[in-house]
Amino acid sequence: MHRAATLGTISLCITLTRTLSAQQAPVATRQVNIPDEPTCVRCTITSRLLTTLVRNSGEGSIDRHPNTVRVDSRGRYWVLISNEVPRVFDSTGQFLKTVGTKGRGPGEFIEPMELAMIGGDSILLQDGRESRATVISPSLVPVRSISTPWSYGRTMIFRWPDVAIANGTVPVPDRSDPPLHRVSFAQSPAAILGSFGPGRGNSRPGQNPSGWQQLSTPRGGMIWTADGARYRLYHWKQDGTLLRVIERAPPWYHAPSELWLGNPTTPPPPQTAAIEEDDSGLLWVFVHVAAPTWAEAWPKLAPGTREVSSSAIAYDKLFRTTVEVIDPTIGRVVARREFDKYILAALASRRAVTYSVDADGLPRLEVLSLFLSPK
Repeated sequence: MHRAATLGTISLCITLTRTLSAQQAPVATRQVNIPDEPTCVRCTITSRLLTTLVRNSGEGSIDRHPNTVRVDSRGRYWVLISNEVPRVFDSTGQFLKTVGTKGRGPGEFIEPMELAMIGGDSILLQDGRESRATVISPSLVPVRSISTPWSYGRTMIFRWPDVAIANGTVPVPDRSDPPLHRVSFAQSPAAILGSFGPGRGNSRPGQNPSGWQQLSTPRGGMIWTADGARYRLYHWKQDGTLLRVIERAPPWYHAPSELWLGNPTTPPPPQTAAIEEDDSGLLWVFVHVAAPTWAEAWPKLAPGTREVSSSAIAYDKLFRTTVEVIDPTIGRVVARREFDKYILAALASRRAVTYSVDADGLPRLEVLSLFLSPK
């Protein structure tokens, strides 16, 4: 009874704050450097372990840092690792099977990077190195390949197969290189219907803070995106119309910089890693910040060696994650928590996946459920 009453108080607090501030935050207003202090003094972010994805040997073993982890409409977790076929786990964390085979032909994969849900519980799996997407049936069988002749990251489907938004580097005639693209997968190769997004002037991943966007799960024909190398959030219609911009300038997130991981003598700069919108319209923003152990993340290099493979970096030592809940209606921070964990991926419905390596050197993926709770 007390918990229910307290949660009701939190909801009332947020509602009242939105009401009192509505005139200060019209939809089209650009909010610059919103206050750092959380508006809900009784709120905190808590987590609960849902399941653990770990497989130490045999088919589907997880032996290194994945590209990402996603969940499909049936609650199955997909673990995508460079140069490996996708691993699929059930909702309890039990390994189910690998999908496809390794290679360059139909139903084969070289570098599975991302997936998106499409109609009828099917999945669109993107192979970054092969520049193609594969439609996978609900029974986990590859059924169709679609060429995608551009470099791109996460894709969100609004209506299959002709309305999607993809993030990527696609040169356009005016050379403005906007980072977001309206895509149709109704044919092969997939067609770019139009491009939009923040930043102009050759905005490339790793070179311009606006050149790489994190995408939220779409809601009501709209989507939120976030700059990778600065704390700036954008709300878009699916046709590319910009509705709102929210910008943060907290003391722990310094000026925009290139997207990079640092080096053995330089800590990595903050990076906005993910953004998701929950059922109440609050934004959950995940920011990677340098961990106290960042210097330990780098392997020892042989004399004369100047390059390090990204797979050799211990990401769980390189980063920790700050999570903020933001009310976009008023452009204010509701609550904040610094997790002593490296959050690899954010999922819809307030879930997150952490990556760590245990004392025996075995990778471990934990799926957490996140809550806005009373203190």
